[in-house]
Amino acid sequence: MNIDKKNIGLLIGFLVMLFIAYKFSISKTFKVKNEYEKLKNEQERISDLPNQISYLKQQSAYYDQILLKNQISSENSFQNNLLTIVNSYASKNDLEIMGFKQPHVFPEKDAIIKTYNFSVKGNYTSILKLLYSIEQYGNYGKIISVDFEKKKNYKSNKVFLECDVFLQRVERN
Repeated sequence: MNIDKKNIGLLIGFLVMLFIAYKFSISKTFKVKNEYEKLKNEQERISDLPNQISYLKQQSAYYDQILLKNQISSENSFQNNLLTIVNSYASKNDLEIMGFKQPHVFPEKDAIIKTYNFSVKGNYTSILKLLYSIEQYGNYGKIISVDFEKKKNYKSNKVFLECDVFLQRVERN
């Protein structure tokens, strides 16, 4: 064997050993280093957690004081939110709110069932889109009854559609 073949064999052997060393040790070192960085970031985030919890408790107490001061209960807040959603959707889609009645409250064993009733006037597709958005988006409750009624205004001789909606919400005691 001449010197050129020995040098080529030595170079190939060196490259194979370098590949084996990378495969079994260096790549594992990089993986461990990346995992270490992730854990260090997680530890920094967790170390600030007590401060965030105390801040959120202070904020919750502050908001409770504001609600108590303005005499706003969660029930009124929910009813106001529902009315706001229906009103904003009605103004965007050429609907008219005919009435929004007080909820009917029915206590059961460990829950209170509240049924909200409101009436909307407009075209069929807009009313259906309103009902769909109330039922699918947000946690407003379940629509249990929808009553469409075709009416006629004899002064203007126009026909319109009126819809009574019953929305049921279950609250735990």
